[in-house]
Amino acid sequence: MEGQWERGRQAMQQSLDLAKAGEAEQALNVLDSALAQATEENRGMWIAILCRHAAVFAHVMGDPRREIRYTEQALPRGPAMLRPSHRRSVSRTQDHAAGR
Repeated sequence: MEGQWERGRQAMQQSLDLAKAGEAEQALNVLDSALAQATEENRGMWIAILCRHAAVFAHVMGDPRREIRYTEQALPRGPAMLRPSHRRSVSRTQDHAAGR
């Protein structure tokens, strides 16, 4: 499993600092740069983490187009437990166990 990735951790911290300073657009630029590197290095877990982080910024900025783009980019990359197909499977299993 992928562990710590200093570049990703730094990008998240820097983006938070920029957002606190009212520089949300610059925060997304930092995340986009880290996302490009994570994609180059095939760091799927970090792509998912950074995309979800960026989606929250886009939501707060009132930019649904970007929010959707980041969310969609994260979907195939995240852990299986976070993917919609896994959640549906778990839901069906729970329904079956409950006799529904």
